[in-house]
Amino acid sequence: MAVIQQIDITRLGSASFGQLGLLAAAVTGNLIVTTAIWWVITLSFDARPKVHPSRMAGLICVSALLNYLPMRPGFLGRAAYLKLKHGLPVRQSLVILLIVLVIGTAVLIASAIIVLWVPSRYQLLVGMAAVAATSVVTGPLATKLLRRRIIGAWLWVPLRLVDILINGVRLWLALAIVGIEVPMDRALIVAATGMLASLAGITPNGLGLREWIIAALAGALEPATVIDALAAALIDRAVEAIVVTGAGLACLPMFGSATVLDDGSSRHL
Repeated sequence: MAVIQQIDITRLGSASFGQLGLLAAAVTGNLIVTTAIWWVITLSFDARPKVHPSRMAGLICVSALLNYLPMRPGFLGRAAYLKLKHGLPVRQSLVILLIVLVIGTAVLIASAIIVLWVPSRYQLLVGMAAVAATSVVTGPLATKLLRRRIIGAWLWVPLRLVDILINGVRLWLALAIVGIEVPMDRALIVAATGMLASLAGITPNGLGLREWIIAALAGALEPATVIDALAAALIDRAVEAIVVTGAGLACLPMFGSATVLDDGSSRHL
C-alpha cells in the first residue's frame, strides 16, 4: 500500500490522446489475436457447426469481461455455450485451453531465452528460425498426441508470439506515458513474464499479481523504478479494463438474437 501511495498520478496529465489511443488499440489487438488463437485451435475439434470467427470474437470479448470475476466464469461460460450451440464436448474445451496454455508458456520461455542470452544483432534471425521450426513440427506433434486431424497448427506459435509482442508494446507505451523510455526488448520480456500470471489464473485475469510482477522486475526496465513500473502496469490495466468492458458489453446482444449459421440456416440463441 505504501508503494502505491508513492505513485505520482499528476504525471498522467501529460499523457496525450494519441498515446492512450495507441494503448487502447494494442489492447484491441490482443483481443483480435486471442480470438484467432482460440478459433484456429477449435477448428481441429468437434464443434458442429464450425464456430464462425465473428462468433468466436464475441465469445472471447464476453468471456474476457467475465474473467475479471473469480473462478474463470468466462471460460466456463464459453465452454457451456459451445457445448449447447455447437455440440463441442466440455472435455474438448478443456483440451483446447490446455493447448493454449502450453503453447503460451513455451513461447514465453523461448522468447525470454532469446532476449536474455542471444546477442541483440542475432535476436531477430534466431527468433524467425525458431518460429519457422516450431511451426513445421507443431502439426505433426499435435496430430500424434491428440490422435485427430489437425487444422492450421502452423499458426499456433506465430499467433501467440504476436500476442506477446503486442503485450510488450503495451508496457512500452504505458512506460512512455509516465515519462520513461526503455528498450523494447526489455519491455517485451517483462510483459511476457507478467503474462504468465494471467495464464496461471491464480487471480482473475492475473489482476494485481501481474502488476506486482512487473513492478518487481523494474530492474530490467532501467531507468524505470519500481514506482514507475507499477504506475505503468496500472495504466495498462485501466485501459485494458475499459476496452474489455466496452467490447464485452457490445458483444452481449449477439448471443440473444437470431444468428446465421455456416449452413445458411438461422437459430435463436
